[in-house]
Amino acid sequence: MNDSRPPARRSRSALFTVGALLSSALVAPAAVLAASATPAHAATALSRNVTANLFEYDWNSVAADCTDVLGPDGFAAVQISPPQDSYDNADHYWWDVYQPVDYSLESRLGTAAQFASMVAACHDAGVKVYADVVLNHMAAGDGGSDTSYGGASFDSSTLAYPAYGAADFHSYPADCPESSDSIVNWLSYTEVTACRLDGLPDLATNTAAVRDIEAAYLNTLIGQGVDGFRLDSATEIGESDIAAIDALLDPDASTGTGVFITQEVYPGSSGQDSRLNPAAFEPTGSVTSFDYSYDLTDDFENGDLAALGSLSPALPSTSASSFVTNQDTERASSPTLDYADGSAYLLADEFLLAYGYGTPQIFSGFEFSSYNQAPPDTANGDVTDTTCGTGAWECTERNAAIDALVGWHNLAYTDNDAVAHWTTDGNDLIAFARGADAWIALNNGSAALTDTFATGLPDGTYCDIVNDTYSGGTCSGTGIVVSGGSATVTVPAGGSVAFDVDSLIGTAITTYTETVDVTVPVDTAAEGLNVYLNGNLSALGEGGSDWSAGHGIAMTKVDDTHYQATITATSRAALSYKYYLGTSLSDIEESRTCSATANRSLTVNGTTVTDTVADWAGPHTCGNAQAIIDVTVPAGTPSGDTVYIAGAFSALGTGMSSADDWNPGLYPMTLIAADEWQAVVPAVSGTTLAYKVDLNGTWSNVEETSSCGSVANRSFYFNGVDSSYTAADAVGAWAGFSPC
Repeated sequence: MNDSRPPARRSRSALFTVGALLSSALVAPAAVLAASATPAHAATALSRNVTANLFEYDWNSVAADCTDVLGPDGFAAVQISPPQDSYDNADHYWWDVYQPVDYSLESRLGTAAQFASMVAACHDAGVKVYADVVLNHMAAGDGGSDTSYGGASFDSSTLAYPAYGAADFHSYPADCPESSDSIVNWLSYTEVTACRLDGLPDLATNTAAVRDIEAAYLNTLIGQGVDGFRLDSATEIGESDIAAIDALLDPDASTGTGVFITQEVYPGSSGQDSRLNPAAFEPTGSVTSFDYSYDLTDDFENGDLAALGSLSPALPSTSASSFVTNQDTERASSPTLDYADGSAYLLADEFLLAYGYGTPQIFSGFEFSSYNQAPPDTANGDVTDTTCGTGAWECTERNAAIDALVGWHNLAYTDNDAVAHWTTDGNDLIAFARGADAWIALNNGSAALTDTFATGLPDGTYCDIVNDTYSGGTCSGTGIVVSGGSATVTVPAGGSVAFDVDSLIGTAITTYTETVDVTVPVDTAAEGLNVYLNGNLSALGEGGSDWSAGHGIAMTKVDDTHYQATITATSRAALSYKYYLGTSLSDIEESRTCSATANRSLTVNGTTVTDTVADWAGPHTCGNAQAIIDVTVPAGTPSGDTVYIAGAFSALGTGMSSADDWNPGLYPMTLIAADEWQAVVPAVSGTTLAYKVDLNGTWSNVEETSSCGSVANRSFYFNGVDSSYTAADAVGAWAGFSPC
């Protein structure tokens, strides 16, 4: 958020100065290795944790990015800009979205329908959605009566908003001690949490009325599938108020636990009330690690990458949201690195991903020549679709080196690999490994550097995933030879070299076989139905993140309640999946109440995953599904006769003592026109119905030819898509009632 906080210091109190310990030669000093021996974060079952901050991308563009880039490249989540309706400033500045008017989802970034489609698309790609939310204040507008992008009216002078009135805001002198009603003393807890930030009307988040409204908004987003939140201006809200609002939130639908929360909190200052320090906010979620981004900027700008080995940010890694830049810091009077810094900015992002501190976030915004400049938009301020390569949108999340390092990061992160084999020239070249899985070298200098490095990786020839293309064991380049754990590498000026155990040339990417075992409702197998595994991996026949391209892979029936499937997928692949019946996505796993259920997920690592699907009723009948069977009988069939159908399905009254026991039930049809009979059969999605036509309910009368020869069973597949599915039969080969 645009604010007037005093500039934070970009200095570091280092434990020791790396430059004083190093010569100009490439060395790996014991002091640095000892400092790097502790893992950067605690062990975790997660296989990935990188977030893409797609700043002010509209919803259509976020959806496309999730499908085409973020999901396939291994991003865990996307952070979106504030989705609520906001102040429609005549100049359409970027910060308009940080001035809420009401909590409607009709905004300059898209419609409510587009928002819902975006969330669904990201989830289908295996990407979580985190929304930036503004709870501290409402729009200041022009200081009087104004309107929002969604057409709502408000008046900031009388504090009249669709959801709030004057009693819902802090004011002087009742709450704020400053007659200006604005924050003056940034060391005071009362002023920071009860006075206005940049003149923005400060919501009384300490009251139940405001908390209830804000929690209802967040719960609406959770209901839409949003998986977490970035709390804008969290310092100004206060940790105790955030905790109270958090207690009102619904759980994450996919996990049943609290949703992910990260909080915008600036570094503390000497003399500041301790309740305003970042550490005070750790109990309610992760916290933005601004000092880390400041330190990265200092070291890259000062030609001192060697000092990166001694970074000591205030927040523990498990509590930190780490980034190189964001929408505020790239516009600050003393900005952090950003797109304008070219290769240094990309190298800093690569280091962020490789070193492993905090939950890393890759920021991608747009070019700007003035502080207030909006993203590309229409005349009415609606943000236009992101078009990469035009010079306006930076699309950092699509950079080949960044995408390669996301996969590199996921590999190291999954195994919780410690930083090892730290090497530096004392200035602008550093190299290090993460365990014995991955190695990288970064060169922020103006000339290429060649040397022999200890990598710690197994011997072999590896593909440089930053500068070459690797696929299925082959590399577009000649490769890098590791012998005795070391490799001679040339690191380009302003560039990097990276490889890992999944880029070994001549050996396909490590794959694992994963067995998925599911217990289904008792009648599923008895009905002779097929159970499929459908998800976002090409191993499931879906072509990647597109679930709709096929019906997945068939599971093998073990017994009437037991199915199993074996998939082979890239090592550590994150699989998002559901169980599925049939050939239409309308058959995808739903709850007994016919409401959509969250995707299941697992990390492919060669284990057997057992699911007991206690909340799935098997093939569903949602939407009053029914199959209409229409039969034209031969002319002259006695009008007093009744036409029946018999078949291998319980809806036909067969009793189903076994899958092919048709006796003793028959299902009567209805005469609807001359020689035309019809049966409406309660059916379920994914049903293949085998049947014959019968007269008068006598089993010997089941359909035969006029010469008394047996005819093959008729059959059709009920797809469950249409509320009524018609299988039309013209039974020209049947002589009707037969005395055979």
